[in-house]
Amino acid sequence: QFGSKACVHCPKATSVLGDLTAEYAFSWIYQDCSSPLVEEFSITRLPAIVVWTGDRKQVTVYQGLRGDAVKKVVTDHCAARLENVDF
Repeated sequence: QFGSKACVHCPKATSVLGDLTAEYAFSWIYQDCSSPLVEEFSITRLPAIVVWTGDRKQVTVYQGLRGDAVKKVVTDHCAARLENVDF
């Protein structure tokens, strides 16, 4: 996630991502909008989420996320965590 303290929508996106860590398997790293990665991924609107495969061959950038859009990014790209499953 890319965000800023000055971004009005960033705290909500951060909160939604934090809540989703219990439901979905993903690694979440917060980067301030001053990060050098902002230029690499051409981030122009916050909050933004960058999703990539482990080998970084496939990179998808979502920008200007509002409301349920943050959850949709996670549900579209991440596997649900297994809970209370007997093997």
